[in-house]
Amino acid sequence: MCTQFWNETAKGFADYVRHYHPSVTRGAVCVQLDQEEQPSETECNRFVVGVFGNDLALGELAYREIRLIRRELSATTLQELGFGASDDGAAWALLIAEQNCDFQTALGKQFRHELLKLSLEDLIWQVWHALNCVDERRKR
Repeated sequence: MCTQFWNETAKGFADYVRHYHPSVTRGAVCVQLDQEEQPSETECNRFVVGVFGNDLALGELAYREIRLIRRELSATTLQELGFGASDDGAAWALLIAEQNCDFQTALGKQFRHELLKLSLEDLIWQVWHALNCVDERRKR
């Protein structure tokens, strides 16, 4: 699927998080796309998770967080599909995918999707804590 589609979807997700969940600073959400929204048959079996930061500013700390997340992803079989920021620059989102090759049943697929979401949520908080602990030590 084209990068532009995923980047636009990530931007829409960042806008959604910013406007409807302003008090949630970061997290991961399973993304369900309709079959009609996915132009390529080969990509219809992907698990897509949206990872986001909602810190009211897309500053240097947010860019460092995004770089660390991308670095961690590069050591896995996961793939970044798209990136976007909200219109006001207060929130950002990455769309991350894993191919669904192993699960046959709908329940198995849903379980794997939830596990992926939980592992990415854990990753985003680990990165955030690591960056904020470094910043706190620098201030001392």
